[in-house]
Amino acid sequence: MSVRRVVHRASLLLALVAALFSAFMMAKVEERNRLLGALVHDAIKGVARADTDAVVIAISQAIYARTNAAIRAADVPLFERWEAISFFNVDTGVALKYGGYGVEGSDRIGPCGTMTRVLLNACWSLGIPARKLQLEPDARGGYAGHTMLEFSSGGRWQVISPSDSSFTWRTRDGCIATVDEIRTDPATFAQIYGRYPACNYCFSRPRHIRWEKLPAPVRATVRALLGEQRYEATETPRLYDQPRSLFLVMALTVTAGCVIAAWVTAAARAPQRYALSDIGVTGQEA
Repeated sequence: MSVRRVVHRASLLLALVAALFSAFMMAKVEERNRLLGALVHDAIKGVARADTDAVVIAISQAIYARTNAAIRAADVPLFERWEAISFFNVDTGVALKYGGYGVEGSDRIGPCGTMTRVLLNACWSLGIPARKLQLEPDARGGYAGHTMLEFSSGGRWQVISPSDSSFTWRTRDGCIATVDEIRTDPATFAQIYGRYPACNYCFSRPRHIRWEKLPAPVRATVRALLGEQRYEATETPRLYDQPRSLFLVMALTVTAGCVIAAWVTAAARAPQRYALSDIGVTGQEA
């Protein structure tokens, strides 16, 4: 059997597998969107949509109430269990479907990242600009890392911590505080101690992406390519917090690529077959 025919058949097989996986991921994306839509609908019932602060706080509180627990591994099917413990961590659909922030026994379990991800997707679904806020751990171990969210309201990027019972810092005039307002005013930051006396994170190194998840050589390469300023200001890509959508895009891309490869190899065989028939050879290929 020629190499061209092997490639052709392999491309057809991979196209079929990728197409089936694409259909599976479409269903998973639809499930996530349905669960998220139901949560948002219930959370903001009776809340004025024009009041962005109230909308975000109401959704965050609903997320905290819905996902503030660990999920038993035995309760989660294989694929969704893999989603929850993968590099991408717990998907919004998994968190809402099973009512938890992580699978018991996983080294990636933790409420702050999952609750922030769900709130991010909820804000995006309503057209509210939002982004992750990563508080880096202290190199000496004095402070822990933490994940929160910033959302745009009234031209300000305001901070909310979904996993801290949807805690918000307030300025002297009652507005939800920004990162700079929390960082520069010790009295504003100290508000967290009234709710959580044992709070052990700080705002000394706020970022919008957790670079530490990548291997050190990769981080060094990205830093060199982007430059220090852009490296520090980079935001987590949206598809990272929508892993089901990311897998769907990848599956569709593989499907399209395999179909093209199958078409090209099929077309490439035709001239050779016709040339052989011209000299009286049939039913054979080179």
